[in-house]
Amino acid sequence: MNVKRLIVVAVILSCFLFPAWGHGTELSGMFYGQTALLENQERAGHLGENWSSPQAMYHVSGEAKLQEKFLENHRVEFNFFAKYFYSNLLQRPYQVAALLNHPSVLVAREYVDLTKNKRHKSSEEEYSFTTLYYQFDSQKIKAEVGRFIINYGLGEIFNPINPFNYPQALSPVPAFSQGNDGGYCQYYMNDGTQFHLYMLASKNEGRRQDKINDRPGVLSFWGRLNFEVGDNLGFSLLGGRDLERTKVGAELRLNTKDALFFAQVFHQTARGLYSSDVFSKVSTANDQSYSDFLLGFDRQLNDKLHLRFEAGLQERMKSSALGFVPKEDRFLPQEYLLALITKYQMHSLIEAKAIIDYDPKSEFTYLVGKLNFSVMKDLEGNVYMMHPLTAKDKGNAITTQKLLATEAGVSLLYYY
Repeated sequence: MNVKRLIVVAVILSCFLFPAWGHGTELSGMFYGQTALLENQERAGHLGENWSSPQAMYHVSGEAKLQEKFLENHRVEFNFFAKYFYSNLLQRPYQVAALLNHPSVLVAREYVDLTKNKRHKSSEEEYSFTTLYYQFDSQKIKAEVGRFIINYGLGEIFNPINPFNYPQALSPVPAFSQGNDGGYCQYYMNDGTQFHLYMLASKNEGRRQDKINDRPGVLSFWGRLNFEVGDNLGFSLLGGRDLERTKVGAELRLNTKDALFFAQVFHQTARGLYSSDVFSKVSTANDQSYSDFLLGFDRQLNDKLHLRFEAGLQERMKSSALGFVPKEDRFLPQEYLLALITKYQMHSLIEAKAIIDYDPKSEFTYLVGKLNFSVMKDLEGNVYMMHPLTAKDKGNAITTQKLLATEAGVSLLYYY
């Protein structure tokens, strides 16, 4: 079933079937517009990225979400997402265009093809259902089947324990969550303990144009146990089989009177045939296992200033068979992470945000500054700048660090 036909079916069901026995229909969504100027790094020219500066880019996206509740404990949800990206950098195979076109992957585990892509000389269009599911929710059990979002983990810049969604603190685009095809069940064991079970299926593990795996389906079985110890201490244990890898992890959360402390550890075994992630898809015969670690601290210092610190390790792909890919690391363009995030409420309608992201091994630094302001009740504006700093005398810099462009832009976000 193609996307157009599915849209028609969804509209018919929503308008005629559900209201007959529904308890409430809720329609919401957003429109987003962004424009920016890009400045190339001098070192990128040695990698074939010798585009002239400055370059302009334009990004327009929107989504429409329809939720319908019926028969007291039942709900269906449709979320349709559309994106248009324009830049003259698309006229040639520059790698930086793939880094700028965010979100690059709308569905992390996709079994049913509900995505339409159109590529033009200087622009790209993409349309997809990012959620499309049925939900049953009672006091003890919540179950979903279809395409749904998987959100968990406290990491803001790096969140390794969740392979089904990616953190977006370093992106100027508003928060976006990837869809996943399959089934999900949550069981409330007692007041402080929850068990989550996922069964997901995927045909294509990376960007659609880079896919190499088109088998009938790769199943993922995933479990997550959340429990609390007293009022201040919480644990999450998780693991399973995902994309032919065994993966295990844990998260520790400690709430004190003044701050939140958290830690994550995550390990996945080698698969042997492929290596892939939510950003890129490449074939290699020398696949490897990975271990990731994260420590975090979060505190509201006063009624205006909020502070967060994250430190982590993300093991790199070390196989020489990988060659050159836009994202040679799985989440971040760095191996070690030291990040400071500050938010300052300048006014009830204006918030300033600054991020310093540093890799001590390669001496790579990524600076992000944002100024968010409320124009009216449902309209927000944003002025931002993102600037990479790479150490010129370091030979161990990751390729992607040299590709990142300085980006300065403005955006508007409207909710309805």
